Amino acid sequence: MQLSYDTLQLAGMLYLTGGITNPFYLLLIAPAVLAAATLPSRHALVIGSLTLLASLLLTVMPLHSGGGWPSPPPTNWARRWPQSLLSRGKWRARPSPTTIGQTPS
Repeated sequence: MQLSYDTLQLAGMLYLTGGITNPFYLLLIAPAVLAAATLPSRHALVIGSLTLLASLLLTVMPLHSGGGWPSPPPTNWARRWPQSLLSRGKWRARPSPTTIGQTPS
């Protein structure tokens, strides 16, 4: 119960302070790691799922820099969230000029 509250509280603070671009975003995995190390597997799975859901929501629905409430997601957000996750999480590989075929000079 306390670890789920910690996860939700941390996700709320991350949402208000920059979302996935916040450098403290990695702290979100701490409650899931503690749950995996100390709780039965069923409870750890619940905490891990909550952490995954919170991180996906932080990625898909960021708070805009102008403040206030975010605009609703576009109608086709269910098809676009993997692209959003890959672009905001910086997991996309970017080719360097040497891999494209240019020789280094």
